[in-house]
Amino acid sequence: MNRSAPLSDAPLIGWSEGWRYGLLGLPLAFVALPLYVILPNFYARNFGMSLATLGFVLLGARFFDAVIDPLLGRWSDRLFASSSNYQPDGTPGLHKQIGAIRLQA
Repeated sequence: MNRSAPLSDAPLIGWSEGWRYGLLGLPLAFVALPLYVILPNFYARNFGMSLATLGFVLLGARFFDAVIDPLLGRWSDRLFASSSNYQPDGTPGLHKQIGAIRLQA
């Protein structure tokens, strides 16, 4: 089994690459914000749940996400690092995956 390179050997990205990577999350933030603003009131009114309970559920979901995301990222890096056509920026590989999904549908 091939092991991925340690984090200290990984190339660092510059500010421009970091901004481009981070800007992809902006549309997701626009979608998620109304969910955190509107849904708690909806559930409190229609299902009789307290806002404190809903807050704890949402907080728990965020904590779970904070723990599972790095684990999935490491698992994905190890899984695809042994592949011969591994591309760290992910864009060409993503196009291949989308094409493969379209062919299967």
